[in-house]
Amino acid sequence: MDYCPDGDASPSYYDDTCAGNTHAIGQIPDAITTSQLLDAYTYAREHELITAASSDAKLYAKITRKELAKLISIYAKNVVGLVADPARNCNFSDLSKESTATKTYIKNVCKLGIMGVHQDGKTPLSLFKPNNFVTRAEVTTVLSRVLYADTYNTPLDSPYKRYALHLAIFKNKKIIQNTSQPEAIDTK
Repeated sequence: MDYCPDGDASPSYYDDTCAGNTHAIGQIPDAITTSQLLDAYTYAREHELITAASSDAKLYAKITRKELAKLISIYAKNVVGLVADPARNCNFSDLSKESTATKTYIKNVCKLGIMGVHQDGKTPLSLFKPNNFVTRAEVTTVLSRVLYADTYNTPLDSPYKRYALHLAIFKNKKIIQNTSQPEAIDTK
């Protein structure tokens, strides 16, 4: 696949050209400073999870709930193959100022049971809070729901914090190490 940080305007993603873009194929963008971040960025671009050139992707920025909803909606449906529950009523009262596309991504992640739902993963919330920054607990919960469905969700009357089991499984699998600050704001 062509590597075109500024977007591939050529007829094919596999023709060794970016059709006039300023970055050469395979050039490591200046904004990417570690191999792990480069791998993540490349994967996201190849799977069309992000479209921004690395210099515009704000790779070290905090991520909002609506940004995570877009990324996870695309990943869950196109890469993992999850199917939304069309019967789930996902109407959030705080989306009136959002674009149609943003509303669609948010409703998709809700209908998938990934975001915008209570700790049971089924009951929709009344507010999505699209501009709130995402916490470590939220990112972990979202990824856990994508990978393990409702396995680590907890009933509404559970004494566990809504994210406790999601964090625990990621710590046990050595995906994350520090679970002491679940409410810390994470970056992309």
